[in-house]
Amino acid sequence: RAEVNRIIARFSADFLGSMQGWGSPSTVPVFIVGMPRSGTTLAEQILAGHSQVHGAGELGLSGDMITKFNLWEHKLGSTISYPDCLADLTPDKVRRLADHWLAELRERNYQVACVVDKLPHNFEHIGLIKLLFPNARIISCRRDPRDVAVSNYVTDYAAKFGGMGFTYDLGWIGEQLVDHARLMEHWRALFPDSILDVRYEDTVTDTEGEARRMLAFLGLDWEPAVMEFQSVDRPVKTASTWQVRQPVYTTSKARWRNYEAYLAPLEEALAQAPSQPAPLPFPSLPRGHFFDGMKLLERGQHVEAKQVFLAVIAARPNHAAAHHFLGVAMAQGGQLIEASDAIRRAVSLHGIHAAWFDNLAQIEQALGNMAAAQAAAKRAEQLRPSHATGQAA
Repeated sequence: RAEVNRIIARFSADFLGSMQGWGSPSTVPVFIVGMPRSGTTLAEQILAGHSQVHGAGELGLSGDMITKFNLWEHKLGSTISYPDCLADLTPDKVRRLADHWLAELRERNYQVACVVDKLPHNFEHIGLIKLLFPNARIISCRRDPRDVAVSNYVTDYAAKFGGMGFTYDLGWIGEQLVDHARLMEHWRALFPDSILDVRYEDTVTDTEGEARRMLAFLGLDWEPAVMEFQSVDRPVKTASTWQVRQPVYTTSKARWRNYEAYLAPLEEALAQAPSQPAPLPFPSLPRGHFFDGMKLLERGQHVEAKQVFLAVIAARPNHAAAHHFLGVAMAQGGQLIEASDAIRRAVSLHGIHAAWFDNLAQIEQALGNMAAAQAAAKRAEQLRPSHATGQAA
């Protein structure tokens, strides 16, 4: 819930508006989202029957990108993570990320108009998706929350300690359903024309009607082949693998009534109504300011670089990399004592980089502090991988 609150607070209309027009204009990526067992696989299978649609399954590209963001911020010792780190992105960087994503899709099938990424929990990442692909279309699968809960609870995902751990407790499922609804309310308010709600109950009752709605939303002409979705020859690697090979059936509607006497924990969780958090203030630093300092440093403009890193530290006092490269800039300007202090602060905050200790050792040696230089050099050797030679920045 805290994570959901942070996503809602960071992805405000003003924050996204400040990045309007960034990313790729491509309409190739299509996203199907929703709670697990809400009809996402059925929706994808229907669309995949169209000649201009490739159903790519659960790609996980958004999660991979967020992991890389967080690993990079950890490497810097910046003390921030996703989604706050998006404030450091620039238009060029966002476009490169989007183009890399498109390249991943083209490796699967680049001759169609739409490649469908059906990952239910992408409902958490719609803000990132729309930053990278402003024209992306999103199909949001909906289903009676009690049916979603029962279907998840009776399904063994064999992932109790993975991403599906919440499905082993009715109360947890209810909390997840509440947060899913909160996020989707937020995204619809931000992107009203980019999200199509598709109800599972409507799809199994009027399959052709819902198929036509989805194709029209994607700007595709009707093809009767989409009604033969159970015959589409593509791998399905989800808990719905059996169902999508069968004709549509309606017996799963209101299935929860068979278990109504046991759903008190679920109903209690569904009754929760957490308030939406207030938008977070805009970051005080210019976008990509730390990287501006790095470019100045690479060009030998140590005075200007020093001012940039001081500004970063003023905004984020524990930004370890800013302290380190402030020390490098000071060393280039001959301020060795101040440089030693800055790099010592960096390694005290985030002492994982051999090169930082190498730089500290060189500065201490130049100052004549041989014991301190030897200690820093020793620590650098301990941190350096055995296959690397190591090189100071």
